[in-house]
Amino acid sequence: MSSRIKQRFDNIESPRSFWSNFLECRGIELHNGVQALLIRHNVDDCQTDSERNWTMESFLCVSMGAGQRHDPPDCLGLSQLCNEIIAAQQSLELDNQQPQTSHDYWELTEASERASPLEDIMSQTKTDVSMFCIINKSFQQLHHVTKLLANSLERPDFSEANINRLMRLSLDRESRKLSFARSPLHLLESRTSNPQHPCNRHAVCDPSATVAAFSAAELRTRLIEFHSQHYRVSDFRIAVADPRPLDELQSLIEVAFSSMQENLPVSSPIVNENVGHPYDGTETAVKIRALNASFNGIYIAFPLPDQSTKFASSPDLYLQFLLACDKPYGLNAFLKTNSAAVTASDSDPATGYDTFYIFVHCNRKLNPRCEDMIITAVFRYLAMLRSVGTQKWLFDEVQDWLNECELHVNANQQWRRSDIDELCFRLRRYPLQHVLTARRQLTKYSAEEIKDLLELLTPERCKVFVPERFVTKFDGRAKGTQYCTSCKRELDECAEYRLEKFQPQLLAVCSADWPSTECEIDARFQRPKPSPMRLVEMTKNLLLNQVVGCKSLAERQSSSLNVASFVVRRTDSQGSLLPYLDRSVELSNGVQAHLISQNSFGGIFNHNGSVLTISIGVGHLQDPPDCRGLARLCQRLAISRKTLKLKSIYNEKMRVFEAHTEYSVCMEGFTEMPVILEQLAADILRPEFCRYEIGQALMRGMADSPTDCIQPVERLQRCAGNPNHQFNRLPDERLITNWTEEKLLDQLTQFHSLYYSGNLVRLVVEDSRSLDDLEALVLATFGQLPDAFANRILFGTHPFDGTKMGVKIRSRGVNLDEIRFVFPVPDQSDLFETSPDLYVSYLFETLFGKLSDAYSRQRGELPEILRRCPVANLLDYGYTGFDSYQISFNTTFCQKHCSAEMEDEPSSQAKDASPHSEEEFSPELLAACSAPWPANDCELEKEFEMPEPNPFVCTDFSLKPREEPHGAGPRQLQLPSSCNARLWFCQDPYLNSRQVFIAINLVAPELLSQDAPVVLYDLLETLVSSFILPACESKSDFERSNQKWVPIVNSHSGISTFFVGYLEPVLRLLPDALSGMSRFSISSLNESHNNSFGQFVQFIARFGRSFSTLSWYGVRIKV
Repeated sequence: MSSRIKQRFDNIESPRSFWSNFLECRGIELHNGVQALLIRHNVDDCQTDSERNWTMESFLCVSMGAGQRHDPPDCLGLSQLCNEIIAAQQSLELDNQQPQTSHDYWELTEASERASPLEDIMSQTKTDVSMFCIINKSFQQLHHVTKLLANSLERPDFSEANINRLMRLSLDRESRKLSFARSPLHLLESRTSNPQHPCNRHAVCDPSATVAAFSAAELRTRLIEFHSQHYRVSDFRIAVADPRPLDELQSLIEVAFSSMQENLPVSSPIVNENVGHPYDGTETAVKIRALNASFNGIYIAFPLPDQSTKFASSPDLYLQFLLACDKPYGLNAFLKTNSAAVTASDSDPATGYDTFYIFVHCNRKLNPRCEDMIITAVFRYLAMLRSVGTQKWLFDEVQDWLNECELHVNANQQWRRSDIDELCFRLRRYPLQHVLTARRQLTKYSAEEIKDLLELLTPERCKVFVPERFVTKFDGRAKGTQYCTSCKRELDECAEYRLEKFQPQLLAVCSADWPSTECEIDARFQRPKPSPMRLVEMTKNLLLNQVVGCKSLAERQSSSLNVASFVVRRTDSQGSLLPYLDRSVELSNGVQAHLISQNSFGGIFNHNGSVLTISIGVGHLQDPPDCRGLARLCQRLAISRKTLKLKSIYNEKMRVFEAHTEYSVCMEGFTEMPVILEQLAADILRPEFCRYEIGQALMRGMADSPTDCIQPVERLQRCAGNPNHQFNRLPDERLITNWTEEKLLDQLTQFHSLYYSGNLVRLVVEDSRSLDDLEALVLATFGQLPDAFANRILFGTHPFDGTKMGVKIRSRGVNLDEIRFVFPVPDQSDLFETSPDLYVSYLFETLFGKLSDAYSRQRGELPEILRRCPVANLLDYGYTGFDSYQISFNTTFCQKHCSAEMEDEPSSQAKDASPHSEEEFSPELLAACSAPWPANDCELEKEFEMPEPNPFVCTDFSLKPREEPHGAGPRQLQLPSSCNARLWFCQDPYLNSRQVFIAINLVAPELLSQDAPVVLYDLLETLVSSFILPACESKSDFERSNQKWVPIVNSHSGISTFFVGYLEPVLRLLPDALSGMSRFSISSLNESHNNSFGQFVQFIARFGRSFSTLSWYGVRIKV
């Protein structure tokens, strides 16, 4: 290390962003106190990776501790003028121009066709620092630029000609833009701060006392004195980036800056570094109302002591994350219900002092009541944070948040001018070895520092800046060039304000201890809880070892999760052949969830999406008898607070039925699922009801989604049902729209507390995460839902009971294009194992083809209504809350065509759709339909017969246990004794096949020895063309495109036919084809051939058939 180097820091750590890939950093400190950060970047790599034009090859940035607050108290802009002279001197020398030329420096720097190796020269003067930044288009100029800048900083040219030229050109135009273009907030801060503090020059001196009032000779004397006092070499901080090696950059900085000598000040600096904050000694707990400035929100400012030494823990970042994040029951979640949001909170050191700002952006005009509500909410949330204390997991989430911000900011892989300015600021504020990672990588968790910061954020130490007028769009009058045309106008007009002390009631509520019974807002806040993925990381190991039925272990785990519930029942799928794993869990609060992990077999299918469905047993049937739509209003209020991205997903997937409410979300990427699950759980657990949102929801209407419409048939059923039944509320005119917002708020709160219970919640979660991760997510999000033991609404009778039966309901206002037979049936939910309705539906739809043929033979052409197969199913979709069996005949039926797209409210459309007429069955029709079977007077009965059993469908089999625990090879399937076939089961170890390949050995080799193979070969070709190929043609186009029969071949194992396709068509086609072959008979063959074929048919009928290989998603079965 050179003798001119005092200390060196190699391999300075860079933040986890693109910098770490392209940068190599070193820090040095010269013997005269100059500190420099040397950055070597690979320009070629950046161009290759970012695919952008790299317009800057190097830059040099120098900052020194001389700013506007170092000016004499009777002058404004002395430091700015000094910097402009240095920058002009640098620019003119680089352009090979003499300093005394009459060229306009600003025109030169702004010229687009300027023949200079520089892209830009920037000079900035802030409150406590001055910066010079030179961006080079070619890195060969860096050596020359560095020497010139060092000479200009050490010996600036303070000639009267130079001063006169810059005074004439710069103070008239650019000095206003650089010196005074500050926001109204900063102007108000400077005017309302301590009048004795040097930083507050507006209140100390005459605003007209500027550098423009001095003569050139007087200015030269003051500039020389100012430069000698405040341009101290030990305060120089340098940042340089270049493709050169670090050793060459180090040598360049040494040569240019090591010869500079420390300028000892003639007298002590005017500004004492130990002077307190400008807010100290001023009036606090006040509103500062700007009279001529517009900003759509509220600034709450707190003075802070120096925070530069706390960069490793950064307690202000901890608070920023909590204030601005969208955690349930947080400050931002509450403010969004009142058309406001925390959009910025920062520890602002731009003035040379640390100040913590909280900016609440408002979407509507503020009045004193709204201002007090927002101020109260902020301070009550801070009081809660002081009460609950700090938590380590929140500190970890802050670090993750910072990492995401860094990756997002530096995603373009290019230097930005803001990055260069930030480097100069960091070099002055943080130690050289931590200059890049300070406040970007938090390495120290300090609960005491966070607690100390919270103690400083009290209403007694704040200033609240509020606007006098509110603008909803951008106001051009707020631009800096408008109110900074002159110093006098800037100070007299835009900085006008009015001080308003906090009301005693407001100050008392904001300063009260947490929780306070006098403040209703306290009930809207809860202590922060971990995000779902953070909770998964915290509890994954516990959940992996959880034993079902071990209550003590489960209770210990639930306490670590900070939830009241635990898993009481878990059922994993056993021996499933599906390409995923699934699990069913039940929590102690009654929540049941079915979890599906798509990535169970190593991610073969690469499913990147997620599906989330939540069903709550709360619907219109739970509404009070005098109200309609509370369940839907609850659901609408839940989705109204979502972001625009989530709203686009939710609006098409939310449905409220009579017996349950459904939330169904399909996501393209799996990253959104934890966030959506957490937000839905928060809305279900504790939705935030407020009068404003209730009014907005009622204005928009609660049935703006087509999926929420009631079908016309159900409307007719309502009108034809029991008028005394609670379900038949359509004629009722009592609506929630007739209530006041206050009454609705009470009704919604009571409705939610009664029916939103854990035992009514059911979930289906499909994701690429593991089952343990999904279980932890469900437990973390829905484990806090209380079990109110709400009962499902069950009525003793069906709505059809007590009404006319055996009638036709003919619609007059709705075109259904169908005929529906509806039968009321008892509750079928307990019959899921046998499902008798599926048995009846299968028989009905199977036999209807024979009915159509018989009708055609007796009466000729079929009516249009009978040309389509009927649909017979159980109506158990939650629309009505009662089970009904339906048989429908239609020609152009579709859900959208039959829906009338009407609101679920009795409106004019609903009344128009309800007219109908009732026609009783004629006695002859009723007698024929009710006669016992068989009836001699009904000719159609002769065409009906029960379907024949399929001899090739065998479900009574089981796996024989292995003789060895881990033996290899196939396992034999144990079949009933009546079947002489033998089957083996073997799992494909590769799991990479999606196709099905079936080989059917139609004739065994021993049969071929008795008969002529050619005859049998021709015979089997006839069989295949008669039974198998027509079955293929009856399939859909998609199925036919994925199926292919290979001609019958003659091999050493007999006569075989082959089939290639996908799983579903094979399993439907194969039993039908083989059953038809077994019933086939040929009478024209000679006796020997007929005997051979008889033996073949018997061979088939006894299940004496042989399949070579069936591959189904990696599963092979041998028969």
